[in-house]
Amino acid sequence: MSWLESLVDDHIRRAAERGDFDDLPGSGRPIPGLDRPYGPGWWARQFVERERLAEAAREELDDIDRALGEIWPLPSESRVRSAVRDLNLRIEALNAELPAHRRAPPFEFDEIVDLWRRFGIGRRRT
Repeated sequence: MSWLESLVDDHIRRAAERGDFDDLPGSGRPIPGLDRPYGPGWWARQFVERERLAEAAREELDDIDRALGEIWPLPSESRVRSAVRDLNLRIEALNAELPAHRRAPPFEFDEIVDLWRRFGIGRRRT
């Protein structure tokens, strides 16, 4: 074993002892497609599938963004909180389909309500 392999093994061992590898995304689940043989163009099929998923996620996030715009004229805080809860449920469902690096954070109830109050948006009638 070379000095470089020993160094790498030592870093990996210390990281494992610190728990750096605990609770990684996908931990305990089988690797998708591991039981299928790789045929010609396997990488292209995976790329197309990832792009389809990414496009669907972008469309859903755009729709969520539009729905966020519908919160501002709501007349009461309870209705604002209910609408934010619904949006967060949609984000949670979307995140369940996405890899960890593409997930969207949920909205913070208090931040949205604070903006709604601060600008008096819900009290204005258009």
